[in-house]
Amino acid sequence: MASRVDVKDLQTLVVREPFKFTKGCPTLQIDMSSHNSPFSNMYKYGSLLYDLENAPGQLSPITDTATELRLINRMIALMKENDAPAEQYTRLGLREGMHEAELQCQHDKFREGQQP
Repeated sequence: MASRVDVKDLQTLVVREPFKFTKGCPTLQIDMSSHNSPFSNMYKYGSLLYDLENAPGQLSPITDTATELRLINRMIALMKENDAPAEQYTRLGLREGMHEAELQCQHDKFREGQQP
């Protein structure tokens, strides 16, 4: 039978404190770093933004660093409002106060297939 998570990954899970939205229920932290899942290494996809209003076919990605930084900062604010765990920021390569040079370095690593 196919499964989303291997039993060996579940053997190392850790029970964590609840989030604001889990109504007092604890959560499970499962280390997926060695798991061959499309969710375990999002860096391999790089970073792509599209203006869906002006380019609904997603053929022309936005390459404006200032726009990307503005959206990154907004996403960080929304993640904070929604009690996102610290690991999620790391997994997505997000850090508060990012600047253009740091973002460009991430882009270069994406193109080289490396984790930033």
